[in-house]
Amino acid sequence: MNGKTYWLQSGAAVVASGLLLAACATAERDRAAEIEPLLLAAGFQKRVADTPQKLAHLQQLQPLKLVPHARQTSVYYVYADPNGCRCAYVGNEMAFEQYQGLVLKQTISQAKVSVTREDEDSMMSWGSWGPSFWP
Repeated sequence: MNGKTYWLQSGAAVVASGLLLAACATAERDRAAEIEPLLLAAGFQKRVADTPQKLAHLQQLQPLKLVPHARQTSVYYVYADPNGCRCAYVGNEMAFEQYQGLVLKQTISQAKVSVTREDEDSMMSWGSWGPSFWP
């Protein structure tokens, strides 16, 4: 393999990697855009990192994941978004339970919407079961 081919292949690999990373970042941002309104509706408090110290602390937290933290005798949950809103959503156990209920309702609702009329018809079509199945 000559040097020119090597550099072309290496360049293509770098470009492909960059595109893959950009797609992953976009998917994470889309997911955050779905989660954050649910957190607010469940009673989580949005805390903006409006000082350099708060931003530094925010960047130490696990991003875009709801994580439990123990504090004295209670547990609170934190969802950090250091790159999007530069904020954290903080809630207690009650807010977390509310959030779980909202996620479940949303999941059920999306599942109902994805079942089209054609899907319902095909589910009710016994097709190969035919009349010979029933005595």
